[in-house]
Amino acid sequence: MNTQTTKRTVDANKTTAPVEPGAVGSPEFGRIPDVQRLFGLKRGYVYLLLNEGKIKSVCLRKRGAKTGVRLIHLQSVRDFLQANLENGAPGRTAGRRNRER
Repeated sequence: MNTQTTKRTVDANKTTAPVEPGAVGSPEFGRIPDVQRLFGLKRGYVYLLLNEGKIKSVCLRKRGAKTGVRLIHLQSVRDFLQANLENGAPGRTAGRRNRER
């Protein structure tokens, strides 16, 4: 077995565009269970954020139908979480710890 490593040649004429994190294969909208799975948010908290206008959604239903499908705009959830991270908002667990002491 040859222990020398082989050098790979790079063709200078071929380039690859950089890929943004999360850009490939990430959906734009998802259902409530998708938000729960992706971000760990509970269903009730997602509806609270929707009612407060902090995240966006759209309801799809046929005309005259009683039920439809609520789709959550996942980027709005990411933006909400990022804004809370940047503002240094305390998490729920930090508040509970302080009350128990």
